[in-house]
This record gives sequence, C-alpha cells and structure tokens, in this order.
Amino acid sequence: MGPQSLADQAGGAGDSRAMIPRGLAAGVLAATLVASSGQAVEVDTAPYRAAAASGSVGAVTGRIYEERKKPQAADQPLVGTAVIAVPKSADVMRKLEEIKQTSRNSMDSFRTAGPSIVAVRRAYEKELWDSGAVDLVKTATVDADGRFVLGDLPAGDWLLIAIHTVKIDARGEPKAKGHPNSHSSASPETSANANANAGANAHANTTTGTQKKRNVYAPGTRMTGYQRMTVWVREVTVANGRSENLELSDRGAWFSGVVEETAPDAGR
Repeated sequence: MGPQSLADQAGGAGDSRAMIPRGLAAGVLAATLVASSGQAVEVDTAPYRAAAASGSVGAVTGRIYEERKKPQAADQPLVGTAVIAVPKSADVMRKLEEIKQTSRNSMDSFRTAGPSIVAVRRAYEKELWDSGAVDLVKTATVDADGRFVLGDLPAGDWLLIAIHTVKIDARGEPKAKGHPNSHSSASPETSANANANAGANAHANTTTGTQKKRNVYAPGTRMTGYQRMTVWVREVTVANGRSENLELSDRGAWFSGVVEETAPDAGR
C-alpha cells in the first residue's frame, strides 16, 4: 500500500458539502492550465531511481509555524500541515506561479486560486503514481512541535509543497477551537490571513447582493464557511548523506488564500 495522497490530507476530511464545490472550482481552472500546456507534465525520473539504487539519498527536515506575536511569547506550531516532496518540475512551477499571479486580478481569481493550487499538485502527484513512480511521492505531516521529516529522498532536485488550512465559519471565526489546525478566535492574525478573511467575506457579500438584484429564483448556494489556506513552495536540492533544513513561517508563506465551503440554499 502506497503513501496516503495529500489530496485527502489538505482537503479537510469529513465534510462532503465542502468537497463538491472545491472539486468543481479546482477542476475548471486546473483543466484550463493543463490544456494551455498542450501536454501532460513530463519529468525524467531515471536519475532519481539511479540515485536510490546506488544508495545516494538524503533528507529534508523543517519546522512550520506561526511567528510569535510578542517577544516573550512562543512561536505556534502549525500542527497537521500537509507536506509533499516530488521531483522538481519546471512546468508545475510555471502553473503554480500563473495561479499565484492571476489571483490578484479579480475576486473570482482570488476565490479559485486556492483550489487550483491543490488541483495542480494533485494532477502531478497522479501522473507520478500512474507512471509507476509512487516511491517518488514523499509525504509528511507536521507534528505537535511544528516539525516534519522527509527521509530517504534520492539525491536530486525536489519541489516541496506544504499546505495548512484552518476551517472558518461564515461569521469569520474558527469552527472548532480544539481542531489541530485552528487558532483561538481571540488571537491576532497576520496581515496575509486578514486579507484572506476579508476577501472571502467580501465575495460572499457581493454574491448575495448580486443574486438579490437579479431576482434569481433558480436553486442556488450559500457560503457556510471557508478554509483559510496558507501555502509554502520551495525548490530543494538533496545531496547524498545530507539533511536540508527549512524554516517556514506564516509571514514567509508563498501564498495565502481561501477555499470556500457552500451548501444548497434551502430558502430558494
């Protein structure tokens, strides 16, 4: 049995209502990105296999955390963050950068960016699995101390993607204080997370107002909450017998956005 797909880890298990809209939103943009490339992502896995066969392996370790708010306070580990390492792909990086850049163009682009990042990663992961390179999809989960370890990586260039999500209800507060990926509603937020919250709420208000003005009677949806998403992307070169260490904080995130959760609007 192979390693667990990060499609499940980063998607927020147990909420079927959330999975449907995320899949649709991600699928539309991801399909567009794949079509624009004209072909599937192709990476030569032979050098990685040769390195593994010769015992030329290393590791990537790290810490993922929310920076302390006061000098005397402690950094807060972002427990449960899903981490994946895959062979470096210029095409995957191009697609991710495109999503990141276009997310600033409009509210709709911002809204679909998070699910699209996950969709691109899933597509590449599936391609590796389908090609028989399941052993080159390495996964880890951040522990209670905020640390992760990706061991036995064949020497070569790798792409590391880490995703942390916090479930937020429609009022803009964490759904469950006891959730390992949630923060107390009283704790201050970083500017990136604050912008993500504001963007999601603004979109919800705009959508509701537009529907009322158009007097739409067809069955619709309403936003029940969302996931605040933080993404880190790093290119790492692994050398034989060496361990590369990464320090990833919320302030140094590669992308901060949202993943909306909706349900059928019973009032329509």
